[in-house]
Amino acid sequence: SRTPVCEAMLRLYGEGFLERQSDGGFRISHLTLASLRDLYQVRRALETFAVRQTAAECSPAAREGLLGLRDEWLELLPDVPDTDPEFVLPDEDFHRRLAMASGNTLLADELRNIGERIRPVRTHDFVTPGRVSVTITQHLEILDAVIAGDARAEALLEAHILESQAFVEAGLGRAMERMLTASEKAVTW
Repeated sequence: SRTPVCEAMLRLYGEGFLERQSDGGFRISHLTLASLRDLYQVRRALETFAVRQTAAECSPAAREGLLGLRDEWLELLPDVPDTDPEFVLPDEDFHRRLAMASGNTLLADELRNIGERIRPVRTHDFVTPGRVSVTITQHLEILDAVIAGDARAEALLEAHILESQAFVEAGLGRAMERMLTASEKAVTW
């Protein structure tokens, strides 16, 4: 019926996946470079807050969860692919579980929403040769600092997110350049 469809459209609009049109309808929201940067800025603020909270006062249960997460990421080291766009999914899971350790489920839910919105472009982070390996190493350093209650955890995480953002933006730039170059070559007179 119409009611569930309208509710779904409003939810997608509220989460930023749709935009309202002047005639009252909706259209798909396209991620711009400015909105990408805004989303990364919010992501960075939320994640660094969560890590600061966790490093300062990590509950025994959260600590056990982080140790388990660390073991999972250590297991990835022997067979690291050079590139893998699908690596975005375990990467998102890492960041969500790291945020969950703060005990703030609302914060983790908001990070999940942001992750879903930027996922299509975040795959560019993992098509750069060697980037998967670097990400695993950085994740392990962040986990070690959080588990040890080291205040450096926040700075490590912030640097990691900023680096990821730079790779994503560079990848998008290359994709745009290829697209524009291809369209110029296709034009014949």
